Amino acid sequence: MMKDLGSAFLDSLTEGEEFAEEFQKYRIIYEWNSIVDASIAKDSHVQKIDNQTMKVIAKYGTTMQEIHMRAPQIIQNIEKRYGSGIVTAIRVVIGGQKKKTEEAPSYAPEEGKIPMDQNRLSSSAVAKISEIVAPIKDEKLKYELEELAEVILKKEFYMKKNGYHRCPSCNTYLEPNEKECFQCAHKRKRERIGKVKEILIDNPSLRFDEIQHIMPCTMQEMIEGKRECLQYYLGQLYCDNPSMELRYLVAMLMTGKKYSELTDEKVITMTDPYTKVGREKVFNKYKG
Repeated sequence: MMKDLGSAFLDSLTEGEEFAEEFQKYRIIYEWNSIVDASIAKDSHVQKIDNQTMKVIAKYGTTMQEIHMRAPQIIQNIEKRYGSGIVTAIRVVIGGQKKKTEEAPSYAPEEGKIPMDQNRLSSSAVAKISEIVAPIKDEKLKYELEELAEVILKKEFYMKKNGYHRCPSCNTYLEPNEKECFQCAHKRKRERIGKVKEILIDNPSLRFDEIQHIMPCTMQEMIEGKRECLQYYLGQLYCDNPSMELRYLVAMLMTGKKYSELTDEKVITMTDPYTKVGREKVFNKYKG
């Protein structure tokens, strides 16, 4: 996971960790236009660099193909300018980030509400910034990065001073009493629902208390997992001649009853309305 620039820089000052590589990652992101040809740069940008893989967002499929074809050359250019091992692979996707179904809350205070003037950096921190940007030949870029580093570092000190901390999984700012950010909590919830679905596929008649013995989950997660399983298998049921095995699976998911507690007649009656023939019967009934 690519660190936040301020977080990585703060680590380099307080814990002695190497900041140079994180700084070079940000240089690659900001200097993308000078790394690739103008024809590529105008229709793409670097989103992030994680685990030596650079994720590039391309506007068009043609741009994506061109980046893929030139990937070895681009990586070679990066190694010459920024050092080896920072980027070893390039992943290209079309468009921007996917739309989120739920809006994530903002944990950190707005940038304009942080009193930057009241947060002074120590002389050692200022000296460290100057030392890091010293190799940059472009004076304008050097000045802009120096200013950016100071602002980000002041923000980082302010956040830590006021009790904010980072999500252990994605590095997002959290309120003092929060343990995990919205996105990571949602991701873990989906992982649990996925495991519930795996359990129900093998044992469709299991109740909530029985699933709890296998893995911890909430009632809502169990209901969601069962609903998604039913949606999938009801779709499979919509055919001319569904198997009895599929019918029993759907019936057990619907009722929570075991195989031995159901009969062929009850199962067929219960599942017929969801088959292709059953739906046509209902349609013709109301049509007539």
